[in-house]
Amino acid sequence: MNKQHKILISTALIFIFIFSVQAYVGSGFEPIVMDETQESEKERSFRNHDAILDKIELFPNPAHNVLNVGVKNMKQIEIIDMFGRIVMKKDRCNDNERLDISNLREGLYFIRITTTDEKVVVEKFIKK
Repeated sequence: MNKQHKILISTALIFIFIFSVQAYVGSGFEPIVMDETQESEKERSFRNHDAILDKIELFPNPAHNVLNVGVKNMKQIEIIDMFGRIVMKKDRCNDNERLDISNLREGLYFIRITTTDEKVVVEKFIKK
């Protein structure tokens, strides 16, 4: 593994930690506590996360100037940099959006998509 890969992996792990803390503190998450026989609403939403992932179109990746995003019932898009800062936000989205990312610096970014039924999914993309 070369030095660039190690730096990229380290940076991604740091971002995941920061994003997790930010999401936990900022959204009022409570720990999931349940007995073996009862599934909570939060547990169901985590289980359904994979179903949303199967329906996402995110291309091209890596992207240069334009990133195409397609998700049914998309409500909001946020692009987040490696420091956890929201660098772009779009409300009232269509099912297919064409985002101008030409002003972003090269690097790894995360895109957080919220649907109209409040499901949230985070994907990564590279800006070249």
